[in-house]
Amino acid sequence: MKDAVFLVVLVVFLMSCASSSSSPLPSSKMMTDAPVTCPNDCNSNWNQGTCNATSGVCTCNPLYYGTDCSLNNNTQLDWDRMDCHGGHYYPAYWMAGVSRSCVCPLAQTGIECSICYDYSACEVWHGKGSKCMQTYLMDSKPYAALQQSYSCNVVETQENIFPPQSALTMSCDPSTSACSLTFYIHPTGSPLLFDCTLGNCTVTTDNAGNQIISCLETKCSCSSWCNSIIFEVINIVNGTSSFKCGQGVGNNSKIAACVWSQDVLDEIFSPIQLTCLASHCTLPAVNTTTTPTTTTVNNNNNNNNHYNNLE
Repeated sequence: MKDAVFLVVLVVFLMSCASSSSSPLPSSKMMTDAPVTCPNDCNSNWNQGTCNATSGVCTCNPLYYGTDCSLNNNTQLDWDRMDCHGGHYYPAYWMAGVSRSCVCPLAQTGIECSICYDYSACEVWHGKGSKCMQTYLMDSKPYAALQQSYSCNVVETQENIFPPQSALTMSCDPSTSACSLTFYIHPTGSPLLFDCTLGNCTVTTDNAGNQIISCLETKCSCSSWCNSIIFEVINIVNGTSSFKCGQGVGNNSKIAACVWSQDVLDEIFSPIQLTCLASHCTLPAVNTTTTPTTTTVNNNNNNNNHYNNLE
């Protein structure tokens, strides 16, 4: 009888052991590997929020909202926001006395992060196999190159009408016949002073290798930062614009010496002297050259630039 009782107790004990070994571990023991992450780490690098490592939910600072704390609570303070082409516009809120600018991702540079300096930027924009061409020359095959971008610092405006250390950006698209041009007050970008749309454009090169983008139609508009003199002039701009670039500044072949001139402005001011970074992406699986030839150019009002480091 005692043996039978012992066997029953033993069976019950073994069954309880098997049951406990197959049951899930307490949650505190299960959380041993990958930590919980939050979307874009709540933009914590920009002091916009903090991540709850237990729940994976962002706690946003009072000025921001959204699942990753990327949105401003007051969009009226975004009046001077630039398109950073995947970069971060910082600070996200306008503050008196603080210049706002784009902080670019890897392989991108320029005022609006639209200049590539590695193929990986082009692959993000246009797909695997797209290549980055660091050149001020439009591609000789219109079908081969995507939007050409220029990011420029103003070197000289002799009449001192425009702000010192200002910046100019320009973008052209080989698939249409227009370009866009933007003039910023600061060398890092915003606020905007004025912008222009340029139509009926062609591209030629001279014997010295200078490229000239000539556009028969020019229309510009001022921002609220224009003083009365600039406002009166910019709003009557029409006629031909010319954007001429030549090879290299100093020992850096990636910085082009450029000049922007415009019929109406040339009657009042000297042409604006610039130093520019420039690039375009090629379509995947297309073997391109940068041999200068005459071609038509075009725009879709997108890219612009500025210096970071293309050395």
